[in-house]
Amino acid sequence: MNHFKEYQQIYSIRDFAETKGLFEKTMNKKYYLIGKHMGGKNKFMKVYGSFMRIPKLYRTIPQFDVKISVGGDASSIVAKLRGKKINNL
Repeated sequence: MNHFKEYQQIYSIRDFAETKGLFEKTMNKKYYLIGKHMGGKNKFMKVYGSFMRIPKLYRTIPQFDVKISVGGDASSIVAKLRGKKINNL
């Protein structure tokens, strides 16, 4: 993300395994902790967790121009609802 230093960046992460700790250690940036890992091998719970994260992201994340993420199904839906460009890596 160092290539985008001149742009405002908004980070959202889920409470999953070591995600929060690794983000804090490597990025040292402000973030929104939204949602948690659900399901494990239970596909229904994974889908449910993603759909529960969508309204939370929509209400919490401020306006943005482009959504860039690794995965991020819920954030892609929020970007689509807001009519924003999406770039999933």
